[in-house]
Amino acid sequence: MDERPVLVLPAAARAVEWVVGQRRADWGWGSDTAHTLLALRLANATWFAPENLDAQLSTKQLELELVLRLWKHRELPLTTGHLAVNVMALVALCRDPRAFYSKDLVAMLGHQEGGVDFEVAFAQLATCTAGHHVRKSRIRRLVEMSTERNKIHSIDTLSVVILALHCAQHQRRHDLKHFIDQAVHTLLHHQAADGSFNKNLHSTALALQAMLSSQLAGSWNATRAQEYVMSHQRPDGSFGSLFDTNAVLPLMGGRTLLDVALRRCPRVTHDTIDSEDAPVDEFDMPGDSVPVPSDLTPRPDLSNTTAEELIKTTYIIWKGNNASTHYNLTFNVPVNTTFLTIMKMAAEQDERFVFSASHWGNGLYIHTLAGAKEQKLGYWFWLLYRLREAPVPGVKPDNKFVVGTGVQETIINDGDLLLFWYHQI
Repeated sequence: MDERPVLVLPAAARAVEWVVGQRRADWGWGSDTAHTLLALRLANATWFAPENLDAQLSTKQLELELVLRLWKHRELPLTTGHLAVNVMALVALCRDPRAFYSKDLVAMLGHQEGGVDFEVAFAQLATCTAGHHVRKSRIRRLVEMSTERNKIHSIDTLSVVILALHCAQHQRRHDLKHFIDQAVHTLLHHQAADGSFNKNLHSTALALQAMLSSQLAGSWNATRAQEYVMSHQRPDGSFGSLFDTNAVLPLMGGRTLLDVALRRCPRVTHDTIDSEDAPVDEFDMPGDSVPVPSDLTPRPDLSNTTAEELIKTTYIIWKGNNASTHYNLTFNVPVNTTFLTIMKMAAEQDERFVFSASHWGNGLYIHTLAGAKEQKLGYWFWLLYRLREAPVPGVKPDNKFVVGTGVQETIINDGDLLLFWYHQI
């Protein structure tokens, strides 16, 4: 697993220890087993080390509880929310919810309407993070929830809607940014002066996850929201209840519920399982030992291309809020070249342009570039801009220039200046 920054390491360790200490004799947490294992997985990867028998027993208890619920579905039907959190927990634990003891839980979830808006939104988030495309009708429902003027949704629902829309957008549904921005704007209006949302710890934790997933470039009181959350930690490490502690745990691991979609699971090769998590796809140097997926665009062949048939583009990197570190490379490439191809060419030519990416839905998410890795809780992110005029280092381009597609889907135009800027937002 990749290591991400945490709020306070001792605080996170104490919270994990308290949660683990709440297990019952059967190695589960009663009706909260799925939610708890999901939170622990996002907060603390080391607890799930292969040699940790406790984690294995708790995972088996999760499976046992779910099998029993499926068996007794007539007596005790699975609610949409309970099924959704189980799907996300299985995905986070590297289990396939589409083949759970001959049951396709993702398909089952797709056939449930959900009783309340929160369950509807959470079900779509679970469906998406499991790698299944969210139906257009469900996307429309999420959009409706984010735009309804005559209905005030709870902070929790709006936060999960934002997370679900982000996940759906990364499934190459790039027309959702307007609705996400609108929902984020609505959510921000509910932040109180003390940093909280709805004066409630659980709601604030969910809202903070939604804000972090949005890579928000506007002004909002992130520090005060974090301080509000951390002020509720008790001496025993908990945040008052298992329910609230589970909501905070992902944040303490530098993660949100969206990170379920970025799971790194052992690879199965020739009926054997690697002992460590599969590495993030690396595109750092030519001849890298990590295999490059076959669907990635190769370096363009210029042997049969005349100068008149080439287009010109410049790739720029800025590092730091004031862009104190900046450099660029210019390329002449054929029409229909992707930006991913430009990035690979730059990495081969200049080691300052080496990068790493992980799979997000059906695309690639650039998380490390030029030796700098995104840090969610420090609000340091890589943002990609497509410009037509040379930018002034440190001067923020208008948000309209932010590229809304993945590096694989971004096609270069003649004269494009592609700026990747690592700065605090």
